Amino acid sequence: MSTSAGDRELGQRIEEFVAEHMHNVDLSVDDIAEAMCMSRSTLFRSMKRIYGVNPNEYLRQRRLSYAADLLQQNKYTISDICLLVGFNSPSYFSSCFKKQYNVLPKDYRGR
Repeated sequence: MSTSAGDRELGQRIEEFVAEHMHNVDLSVDDIAEAMCMSRSTLFRSMKRIYGVNPNEYLRQRRLSYAADLLQQNKYTISDICLLVGFNSPSYFSSCFKKQYNVLPKDYRGR
């Protein structure tokens, strides 16, 4: 993440907002931009500078990272985890998870 104080503060605000709303399958870049009081294009530039990825990729990575944590806890079914992290399709969730971690969620749990 970038080292400027403004970027650190914005990054923290983005992370908190996403964490609070991650379960919402309808969470969009526009929602994040509105919550940060900036335009969509400014959000794209800022997130690219801070995280090195666009807002959509950031959101997907955060959701998958949280899903990986939940899978390790072994408290929820994969379908439940899918919904808890904001995916409304288990097959799409599995596809994204495999692309990110090179393993299916059910196999990740057994690690």
